[in-house]
Amino acid sequence: MRRVNYKIQEESIDDMEMAGEFNPCSEITFRDKSGIHTHKIEAGNRDKIDVYREGPETFILTRHFGLGYV
Repeated sequence: MRRVNYKIQEESIDDMEMAGEFNPCSEITFRDKSGIHTHKIEAGNRDKIDVYREGPETFILTRHFGLGYV
């Protein structure tokens, strides 16, 4: 597996309203051989995020050491 460079941002207010959400989720953006991809992820602002690629698959690892979950 190799590590991937990425950018994290909050989803837009318009996306949040369309989904019927009251709190914005995080969006991860990264580039691979096929282009630029953006995905919504369930990660908090204080989570440690690592992104890896293996073949066509992308793996996102989120950790929050204070809550004890992976």
